[in-house]
Amino acid sequence: MTFWKQWRLLFDNNRPVFVLGVGAQKAGTTWLYQYLKACENTNMGDLKEYHIWDGLLQPEKFPEFVYSNPQTCDANVTDLQRELQADPQAYFRYFRNLVENSEITGDLSPSYCGLSAKDFRFIRQQLRRANFRVKIVFLMRDPVERCWSASRMFARNREMRGSPGWTQEQLVDHFAQEFPSAHYQVRTRYEQTLQALDRAFPGKEVYLGFYENMFELANLQAVAKFFGVATRPDELERTRNASAGAVLPENLRKQCHDFYRSTYEYCWARFPQTRKLWPPV
Repeated sequence: MTFWKQWRLLFDNNRPVFVLGVGAQKAGTTWLYQYLKACENTNMGDLKEYHIWDGLLQPEKFPEFVYSNPQTCDANVTDLQRELQADPQAYFRYFRNLVENSEITGDLSPSYCGLSAKDFRFIRQQLRRANFRVKIVFLMRDPVERCWSASRMFARNREMRGSPGWTQEQLVDHFAQEFPSAHYQVRTRYEQTLQALDRAFPGKEVYLGFYENMFELANLQAVAKFFGVATRPDELERTRNASAGAVLPENLRKQCHDFYRSTYEYCWARFPQTRKLWPPV
C-alpha cells in the first residue's frame, strides 16, 4: 500500500459516520434507529425519519414529502424538515453539528428506497464533501409480510388519529386494494433499490439485512461491527413498531406473492438464505 493510500485510509477512518437508512418500511428500521440512538457514541438528532431527499429528488413519487406544497405534504411535517429541504446545505450543517461531540449520526427514512442511482451518488458526494464516512443500511422483509404489516400500521395510525377502528374485513379489503399500488411497490420492489445502491456505493459502505433473522445474536454483532457501536444482546428481547396481529387470508397471500414474484426470485438468487426466510407460497 502506498503512502497516499495509507494516509487516505487513516483520514477516512477519522471521519464521523453518517448512517443513511433507505428502508424497507416495516422491516426493522425503527428497532435499528432505537438501537443506534441509545449508543454512547451516537447523536441521531431530533428525528428518525427526516424525509428530505425523497421529496426533493423524487417529488412525483413522494408528494407527501414535498414540504413546499401545503396541498400534498404530510400534516405532521416539522419546521426543521421544512428548513432542511428548503436549503439542502443546511441538512449537512445540521448533521455536522450533531457530531461535534459524537462519532455517528444519520437519517433513517425508509422511502429513500425509491431514490435513483443518480440521487444516491449525489447524496454520497455531498456527505463526503461534508467530511462524513457514509454507511448505508437496507433491511428487507418477506414482501407479502411487509405489505401486510404496512396495511396494519395504516389501520392502527388511522385509529390513533380518532377514526373508527377497522374490522378484519375492512383491513383485508384495504390490503387487497393497496398491495399492487405504486405506493406499495416503490417500498417492496427490493431489486430496484438494490440495483440503484450497487451503482452508487462501494460494497463496503452497504449493509444488507433481513427482518426475519436480524434479531439473532450473530447478526446483531455484524450490525454493531459495521456501524462501530457496542453489541448489546439485551436489545434482542425488544421489538419496535410491532403492529397488532391479524390474519391475512391465504388467497390474498398468494395473490400478493404472485404479484411480487420477480422480487422474490431476484432475492432468492442473490441472497440464498431468503429461500428459507421467505419460502414460496
